[in-house]
Amino acid sequence: MKPLEPDWDSIEDAERQRNTEKIPCLLKRRDRGLMEKIKKFSIKHKISEEEIREEIGRSRVARAAFAKDPSRQNLYEGIAKRFLEEHLTPLGVTVRKLPAKGKNALYIDQSGKIRGKSEKDGREIGKSLDFEVKLGGQIVYISHKFTRESGGSQDSQSDEQLEKLGRFKNSNDPQKHFAAACDGEYYVRRMSELKALARKQAPFSTAGTCGEVLEFIREMFNINQARQPRR
Repeated sequence: MKPLEPDWDSIEDAERQRNTEKIPCLLKRRDRGLMEKIKKFSIKHKISEEEIREEIGRSRVARAAFAKDPSRQNLYEGIAKRFLEEHLTPLGVTVRKLPAKGKNALYIDQSGKIRGKSEKDGREIGKSLDFEVKLGGQIVYISHKFTRESGGSQDSQSDEQLEKLGRFKNSNDPQKHFAAACDGEYYVRRMSELKALARKQAPFSTAGTCGEVLEFIREMFNINQARQPRR
């Protein structure tokens, strides 16, 4: 039986529609971001800003063209967090978004330890972790990536996940586990490579889709949908 998964495409389509519907309001109040896009378009295509604004006002196609791309607004990270919260929070599990940078951001170092970044650390410490999922003394840390198509930058994101999984093999804290959540069509061909680095003894690690990571968390915390939420 396949695990539950977020409906990535439907949520992205709905968000794109909402962004398009916001354009008339943004145009009316001369939103700085929208005005900058219009200005750049005007310079590039030698069309007056006034003419562009008029076209946006009467054409839905034009509004869609100037709407924000939801995939550039941390959309997938937000979908993943809501998905985990929906299925875990009622069971007493805490899901927390970790800071991307700063003193409270967390990383996996070369020894497999999950910690903050020190002044001595350089780029070799890698990218920060995205989520902390906690129940009692057990914690699952998650690095999440969503990638649709292959290419140079997409390959580097997959390599980041491989690096984190490889580093975590050196961990010796039995209460802190790790999951590399990899969603999108791109990971179909690379998932076996990622799963091969999963750690099968405490502390455990896994690689998989968001739904598979949810199942991993339930297993780590020994919970399921039948469990009654805390009161």
